[in-house]
Amino acid sequence: MFRRPLIVAFGFLLLIVGGYSIYWWVAADQAERAVERWIDDWRKAGYTVDSGDQHLGGFPSLVTLDIDTPRLTDPEGVWHWSGERIRFEVRPWAPTDYRLELFGANQVTAPIDGRPTDFTLRAARAVGGAEVSLAGLLRRISLTFDDLVIDSRTLDLNAGAARLVATLDLPATPPQSADDLSAELMLTGDDMRLPERHAGPLGQEVKWLSTRLIMRGPMPQAGLRQSLQVWRDAGGRLETPWLRIGWGPLGLDAEGGLSLDQDLRPQGLYQARISGFEGAIQRFSDAGMIDPTAARLLAGGARLFAQSGSDGRDFIQMPLKAENGGLFLGPIRIARLAPVVPEPGRPAAAVPPPIAPAPPPGAVESEDLPAILEPPTVSPDFPSGD
Repeated sequence: MFRRPLIVAFGFLLLIVGGYSIYWWVAADQAERAVERWIDDWRKAGYTVDSGDQHLGGFPSLVTLDIDTPRLTDPEGVWHWSGERIRFEVRPWAPTDYRLELFGANQVTAPIDGRPTDFTLRAARAVGGAEVSLAGLLRRISLTFDDLVIDSRTLDLNAGAARLVATLDLPATPPQSADDLSAELMLTGDDMRLPERHAGPLGQEVKWLSTRLIMRGPMPQAGLRQSLQVWRDAGGRLETPWLRIGWGPLGLDAEGGLSLDQDLRPQGLYQARISGFEGAIQRFSDAGMIDPTAARLLAGGARLFAQSGSDGRDFIQMPLKAENGGLFLGPIRIARLAPVVPEPGRPAAAVPPPIAPAPPPGAVESEDLPAILEPPTVSPDFPSGD
């Protein structure tokens, strides 16, 4: 009497389990095909993509695809990335939302001063997500690194961050004109540590960094140098709605935009609000990079033009300009700007030495300054007063 309902219920359960199993395998096949399509797109653009074994799993709640020893090299052979293992996860009922996880150390080779330089990235946790369209086109990818450490034996460099988060958004349709959106990048960093030999008077600790970058203009899928040249010639530009940095005593809040000149050097104009300037000037004076008398005059002059912010801190407003291979804060050149991609065959430059200790009290001569710093120069646009 009761046997028939039990048989019906059991048969219905088998139907559900069997149907879901088939659905899972279909979803797994779609996930594999999506990853293969992304790899094919990279290869068609001239990139070299290799990997070791692939492992499919996660049944029943997830579809997971593990790829061992993935490797990626750009068409010009200048940039290279390799990892120990990368995992893609997707829920069968949400096939457009992927979870990513990187395992082990990641090796990156990038051109620094015209020569390939190796970096090793390690993180306690490296996870992210990716959103794709139903057609498998990438729309968003994000990565979060916790307790990140970056090493380079070539540069004798060790840096890190408690947390680094990067999110890249891509438009639904490729850009056709210089005003069309090409990509948008959000980048935040907390408790970052700069290499000791490159930190300077402001110290190694960058408490926070936050920026939003909007790239406009079409950029072809090709080698990085060629892509940037085409993007520049088409009127491409990089807009920065905000850039916020807290480095030692210095606080910077800026907005503006950049493009590239004929040598692929950044050029553009930012409006900057700078707080903590007195502490920063004192740091440079203590390091022997500014004469104490000049430091007092600079601090006094800055106070004359300072305004009070909503947080109670005084700040000054100054233009931050990139032009002719230099970065100018107001009329003062504070850094040299190299091409974002070096010319092929450019000879390697020597690794800069550590910052020199402060010289004995007295007038600071140009030869006493560290070799990695340039004497300040005045922008050619600054009025001469004649």
